[in-house]
Amino acid sequence: MTTESPARVLHLPSGQNFRDVGSYPTRDGRKTRWRHVFRSGYMSGIAGEDIAHLHSLGIDTIVDLRSNEERADRPTTWHEGTETQLWARDHGFSVGAIGELANRPDLEPHHSRETMLEAYRKLPHEQIDSYRELFTRLATGRVPILFNCSAGKDRTGVASALLMKLLGADDEAIFEDYMLSNEAIDGLVRYMTETPKYQGLIERMDCALPMLRVEREYLAASMTTIETNHGNVERYLNEAMGIDADMQAAIRENLLD
Repeated sequence: MTTESPARVLHLPSGQNFRDVGSYPTRDGRKTRWRHVFRSGYMSGIAGEDIAHLHSLGIDTIVDLRSNEERADRPTTWHEGTETQLWARDHGFSVGAIGELANRPDLEPHHSRETMLEAYRKLPHEQIDSYRELFTRLATGRVPILFNCSAGKDRTGVASALLMKLLGADDEAIFEDYMLSNEAIDGLVRYMTETPKYQGLIERMDCALPMLRVEREYLAASMTTIETNHGNVERYLNEAMGIDADMQAAIRENLLD
């Protein structure tokens, strides 16, 4: 008899881009542990049976990477009444929030793509404080853990890539996980359609698509920034975040089978 693996993508009708980062192989022959690390987009609409499903996962902490405005517009409440903690950083504008681009009068598709590439170059620096909190909690065994932004693909995508790199996943596995966000574009279109500041952008789908989807080049831009400034992810975690070798070893121990 074979035991079926848990589903990677958790199909929550009221959620956005929610999935598990488990069972990816690592270079030392191990695998990332199922049901310990989850990634997601906004969770403000969680309702009905989806609430019970999330409660059943026993999530210790939600690390919300969104800005103050994003959280105020779409607050996360599904965890209320449980022991799940929600951590969020007090900060304003994020390069991962793209609403301002919608007001550009000369907007063309290449502007959107250039904006995404530049955002990814900045994310490893902009999100240091939030990423530090995420990795600190992982090092101290605060799992299962869930981290999210609005779309669940950019700020969240870089965080997932950093973690998988630390755990020893190869680049193809990292990009495989990252590219899965393209399967959640329909939900993101609904989100943007319902959000007034995105109206001008959603009416120009040719310009919206480079921001709705993920591309390998986007994530590669973040990784190149890290390698240029620090040499590799382990040194970035240590030098930029204070996640030292002992903490990195603890994360591997907590999240690998």
